[in-house]
Amino acid sequence: MAKLYFRYGAMGSSKSANILMVRYNYEERGQYAVLLKPRTDSRDGERKIQSRMGLSASAEYVDEFLKEISQTWKEGNKEYSYQGKKVDAVLVDEAHLLPTEKLQILLKQSESHFPVIFSSDSEDAICPDELGVNIIKLIETLPEIQMFHLTNRIRTNAELSSFIQNMMHLTDRKTSKPYPHVSVVFANNKDEADTLLEDYINQGYQYRPPIYSMISKTSETEITTGTKTIESGISTNRTTDEIEITAVRDMKRLVIILDGRYYYDENRYLRSKSSNKENWSHVRSLFHQLNQAKEEIAIIVRENTYVYEALLTLLQPDTSR
Repeated sequence: MAKLYFRYGAMGSSKSANILMVRYNYEERGQYAVLLKPRTDSRDGERKIQSRMGLSASAEYVDEFLKEISQTWKEGNKEYSYQGKKVDAVLVDEAHLLPTEKLQILLKQSESHFPVIFSSDSEDAICPDELGVNIIKLIETLPEIQMFHLTNRIRTNAELSSFIQNMMHLTDRKTSKPYPHVSVVFANNKDEADTLLEDYINQGYQYRPPIYSMISKTSETEITTGTKTIESGISTNRTTDEIEITAVRDMKRLVIILDGRYYYDENRYLRSKSSNKENWSHVRSLFHQLNQAKEEIAIIVRENTYVYEALLTLLQPDTSR
């Protein structure tokens, strides 16, 4: 087997910075480490990875890398090249966005040849049933894999992080501190939701609907909600019922809409009644979007009193302490 390394942690734990520094170290030794990312990760622009610390480097798409090596790498080769350069290592950022079949092809093609390092977000707070056969579970089963859990957060807002963790999985243990930078409001119908959404956007919030498709196909800067067109920085040309977006790395103020598809199960995990056409869990998408917020989160709950009441309860601090 190749030397396999898997680094995972919460958003803001320097995962991208670490993998960029690894690439730099290879470069300093005169070696070539192929830096890869999924095509669905467009937060830093095309063919680029950038950390919150300011480090950046050009990157290749995983699917293009796999297409080329499937044609040029043969068993028994003395060395393996990509774009005319000998490969000494493969570095994969945002590995949690990879389809499992692409991961398996990557591992097979790289077998016993050179180190492969994966960097991924931790998804421990999400209900296991929402994850399905996710990348972390698959990688954990590999023999001789070396796992590294990154815990040093350089960006995450502790208040928002605590809220997101508790929102994903309700517990009886309540915080003694309030969540002053989280607001939850209720909408009786779509028109009310659109009005509330427009008000939040006028206050400087950015709208990030649940990702129904991870691939953005347009470069528009407006979204359409019902009959309203709202400036938001999302790449789309569809309504909010079938929206396709391009993710961004961070937002100061985030607003989202939770509709009737969401519920809490018997174990108090946030769940969704459906997945998107690419089997990407709506809850999983929601978790990653919420973690992009730096300062404030606003949640509009549309026609879902059960989730609304659960979130209101979560927002109430334990005053008995």
